[in-house]
Amino acid sequence: SKNRIEVDNNRRKIEAAYLRVSPVNIAGLETNRLMVVLKTCGCEYARKTGGGCSVCGFINNAVEDITGEEIVSQFDEVLERIDFTDICEIDLLTLGSFYNDNEISRETRFKLLNRIAALKNIKRVSIESRAEYVTVEKLNESKAILGDKIIDFGIGLESANDYVRNKIIKKGLSKKSFEELLEKVELAN
Repeated sequence: SKNRIEVDNNRRKIEAAYLRVSPVNIAGLETNRLMVVLKTCGCEYARKTGGGCSVCGFINNAVEDITGEEIVSQFDEVLERIDFTDICEIDLLTLGSFYNDNEISRETRFKLLNRIAALKNIKRVSIESRAEYVTVEKLNESKAILGDKIIDFGIGLESANDYVRNKIIKKGLSKKSFEELLEKVELAN
């Protein structure tokens, strides 16, 4: 089921919300990517706004009282199940923002990134966050942990049109915030 949680000896086992291996091209290399969406407490923006963006249903899979240990254990379970022989990219997604400390603690982020850093085949890592949670420090910490792996950082702009983005999609993201984020990303390079 989409919100599968098993209880074993008073310890919950929470499965990732989504898992898929699909083809990808990395600088001419035909390979595969693993896309995994980890269950978290859910998008803080969605909780604060009573639903969040109109194009997203991630909040439906949230586990409100999830711990950092339970988030990491989801990823560990995925790492045990997947053969990484032909996988060179991991899209590590959450039910919100990877850089929101209220959703993914710094310690939990470090544990997840260190597990990816240890995977020798992985050349590229994709992560996503809302603009307001991104700092140069967080980006540089991620780069330091992942070493020479490419970080593909995503921010959902959804539309270049302010009216469409904020009134229809309900993104809550100004063009100025997005542009400021781009400046932060460049500072981290």
